[in-house]
Amino acid sequence: MQYIDAGKKYSQSDFMTKGVHFIVVGNENVTQHLAGIPQFKADEVVLFVSENNQRESRIIKSLKEMGVSYRTIKVKDDYLTPYRRANEEAAASFTDNSFIAINLSTGSRTILSAIEDAVRIQLYYFHRRNFYGPSCSAFRYMVERKKHPFLNIAPIWNFQIETHNDIFEALADTKEPFTQNKIWEIISDTKMDVGGYEAFRKVFRDFKRWFRCLPCFKETVRKGPEYRIDLSA
Repeated sequence: MQYIDAGKKYSQSDFMTKGVHFIVVGNENVTQHLAGIPQFKADEVVLFVSENNQRESRIIKSLKEMGVSYRTIKVKDDYLTPYRRANEEAAASFTDNSFIAINLSTGSRTILSAIEDAVRIQLYYFHRRNFYGPSCSAFRYMVERKKHPFLNIAPIWNFQIETHNDIFEALADTKEPFTQNKIWEIISDTKMDVGGYEAFRKVFRDFKRWFRCLPCFKETVRKGPEYRIDLSA
């Protein structure tokens, strides 16, 4: 998980994407609910509100003061109802060059589990339908309650493809940016059945589509493209 100082604000130039935050309204304070918005950019916030919740009005007031568009989804405090609603919301929110960010710091654990599952499923099917070209991403974040709020971030990726896991680990294990060829060398040195380089190139192209809109994924161009996943403090 990436450890981010909440004192740093990301500008729109850091994320030229559409950002949608899924937040479950709970009994936690406003900072726990909304600290991720100035960090990761938010074009829209979807609030999942369970029955008899008393904090909704405070969160909405703060969102209006921030000038952030929001929508409210009423759900039961169970698994199936929020899962179905989150499925609908995620399917509509995932477009080319977009991300969904899930705040895991507030609200019912059951509702959060349902939302995370729905987002993961819809992300998978977006990439399955759009094998070439379009990119979108999703991640989760936790707001740590300290003197100054800190955010932990964890990406969601296609862990069903073993090479995606290998690429993630190779990039997350180093602070140095790697070229595609270097990543291939690292994986082929440790895996006997990784396949040929052309097959790897296709898998890496797909991996980038899953990660391209994530704040922890860095792509720079020097003599050629270099990649890094920044999981350090």
